[in-house]
Amino acid sequence: MKKIIALFVFAVSAATVFAQTQTTQQPSNNDTIVSEIAPPPQMEAAFNKMFKGATNAHWNMDNMDAPIVSFVFGGKNMQALFAADGSLIWKETDLAVTEFPKAANDYLATVLNPHEIIRYYKFESVKNSDYEVDMKWNGHVYWFQFDLDGKLTSRKLKM
Repeated sequence: MKKIIALFVFAVSAATVFAQTQTTQQPSNNDTIVSEIAPPPQMEAAFNKMFKGATNAHWNMDNMDAPIVSFVFGGKNMQALFAADGSLIWKETDLAVTEFPKAANDYLATVLNPHEIIRYYKFESVKNSDYEVDMKWNGHVYWFQFDLDGKLTSRKLKM
């Protein structure tokens, strides 16, 4: 009887471990690993209408329990957040260094002499638009925000 119970416990444990390893994992915009989810219908419909022809769409819950979609649209890597009613809250578009404002690039190169730029991107919401960069500097990851003219408006330690 003890052998049967031990075998049963082993089988349940093995099945649990196997099931956990079958979850698709995707990084979110702040590098927190989260599980891919099925998007809420209103959000998916709004996404499909707004970004018709987008490819590689992956919906994930970020660390604030909000569904974020990462995708490719017009040859650019993008992310977006929609409200429950399907309205767009914000979108981010990855940029090449040549698409970043010259004043921002000059600031990064001369004032900070960064070690490694992780990501250049444009942030757009109903309230504002700006340029942002994630950068490894002095062993930490920092977030820098620039206005549309390339003037530094904010910076903070990201992680």
